Amino acid sequence: MKRSSLINFKLLWVSLILLNTLQSRSNDSLRITNYFSEALQNIKSQRSYTNAITAAFKLAKTKPLEDTYLIQISKFYFLIGNLDSAGYYASYAIGQYKNDTLNPLLAKFYNIKASIYATQNDFIRSIEYFKKSIIILEKDGNVKVASQIKNNLANMFFTTGNFKLSYQYSKEALAGLLATNDTLYTSGVCAIVAISCIKLDSLPQAQFYLNKTKNLLDKRQSSLGTILYLYASGDYNSATKNYPLAIQQYSTSLQISENLKQMPYVLINQIALSSAYSELGNYSKGLYHGLKAKQLTNKNTTFAIFKNLATCYKGLNKLDSAYYYTNLALETYKSYANEEVSSITAALLLKYEYEKKNKELAQNEIKIQKQENNLIKKNNLILILIIIVASIALVLIIIISYNKLNIQKINKANQQNLFEVAIISEEKERERISNELHDDLASNITGLKLNIPTFLATKNEQQLVAAIESLQNKVRKIAHDLMPLDSANYNLPNLINDYIQLLNSPDFKVHFFQQKEDYNVVNKLVTKTLFLMTQELIQNVIKHSQSPVVFINLSLTDQHITLTLEDEGIGFNSDETTTHQGLKSIQKRIKNLNGSFVLQSQLNKGTFIEIKLKIDF
Repeated sequence: MKRSSLINFKLLWVSLILLNTLQSRSNDSLRITNYFSEALQNIKSQRSYTNAITAAFKLAKTKPLEDTYLIQISKFYFLIGNLDSAGYYASYAIGQYKNDTLNPLLAKFYNIKASIYATQNDFIRSIEYFKKSIIILEKDGNVKVASQIKNNLANMFFTTGNFKLSYQYSKEALAGLLATNDTLYTSGVCAIVAISCIKLDSLPQAQFYLNKTKNLLDKRQSSLGTILYLYASGDYNSATKNYPLAIQQYSTSLQISENLKQMPYVLINQIALSSAYSELGNYSKGLYHGLKAKQLTNKNTTFAIFKNLATCYKGLNKLDSAYYYTNLALETYKSYANEEVSSITAALLLKYEYEKKNKELAQNEIKIQKQENNLIKKNNLILILIIIVASIALVLIIIISYNKLNIQKINKANQQNLFEVAIISEEKERERISNELHDDLASNITGLKLNIPTFLATKNEQQLVAAIESLQNKVRKIAHDLMPLDSANYNLPNLINDYIQLLNSPDFKVHFFQQKEDYNVVNKLVTKTLFLMTQELIQNVIKHSQSPVVFINLSLTDQHITLTLEDEGIGFNSDETTTHQGLKSIQKRIKNLNGSFVLQSQLNKGTFIEIKLKIDF
């Protein structure tokens, strides 16, 4: 009996110790959280919040407390905008669980990483981490938090204009929140479903979810839910052409958003008001809200903002500004359209793990999305064509008034010509090198091969070494010619100096002179073209002029770069048109670049060539 009592006493003692340990650990966890709350309140005092973080770190002596510390410090740095530090601590924590990839704690760190990438507009990686978090939460049975993260995904797709996926994920989130009797987030998620339906032109379904959102708000008020409900109602009335009521609802949503400093919702309401006022013909107010939206714009809203501003300026008969914002809208649309299909496809490939089992559904969804994207492109092109036709007179006036547009087009054409000239010059250089390999290097190798037995028999090692060195120099020169120009040192004098060092020998000398100027201001294509032409002209001297020397001079002005080349060779009759087609070809290419080409040559009196090009196009 005494032994039984002793055992029971020991069990009670152990239970009390364990309970005290758990209680102490719980208190320490709470203290760590409070330290970070204190740090956020004293964010303006670096010393204060550093002391708070240090105190929290000293408490993190066990693995559970370390996890609490890592969660809190990652969230702290994210909230103050230090995304690099937030990402560092989240990644460190994830690395601690590389052998336990389904640990429920990982979902929190994945969610932090996803939020960081979303803030940086890296939506692909953000979706990837949200997906990882959802898989863990659903496996752990945490449907409520998984649904909240699905809502994050829905908002992300809504922000990027992908309303089909926004509808899909917001509907899944709504189902999960309703199943867990959540009342805090449900109304806002339901409003997102309604907005997505409106954007997809499914107005009866949108009306159903609007009524459901109102019922949810009647049960429990939510500031965010109210903002989204009013915005969704405004969208619905805009879609049914009831613009006065839509403006009233957008304005109320805007006022609440501004009071709560919910800037993403301030932005979308400003855009919506600009569009609604434009539809009513009140272009002054439309312009006011459009300019307000422009101050808050992000990559995904610029097209809508520029389009609204163009419409308002046109309605106010400010045609210059209308044309300016029409061009900006067009350029934004082109930029966004080029990325849209690949972004949508990538996002679909990062969907939940269980969706991968149904490959056929995923492939069909991609095809449908592409078809919808093509339809959007066609509709926007038709809209653009209508605007262009209606604005022909305006475009003609602007083209006449602003010659800069014509100058830009000419410069663009010149750049294309310059690029073509560079290609032609490279092709000629390749042809020269090919001939040099075949006619010179190959024959030298053959000769060396045949003479090696003679060298060995006569033990004439110096002659053998000299022959090998000569062959080595030829190989080095050809390798230099084949080497692409160093983009880090696109300096014409340096390129010419490097080249002539390979050519100079006792029998042939190139003298190079230059003005001490900054040649880095010369356009890279101009530099490349002029260098390739210099190579071609020097090779012409070597092959045809019989001159032992060449003089090259390079000079630079504010607008032009000038290169002259002169030899003391046999010369030729520069009036002939049949025997010097290579020079004629160079002259033609220079003319296409709006440059000047001077050629002077007489028999037995050498040749002088001058090339002048603009330093930029």
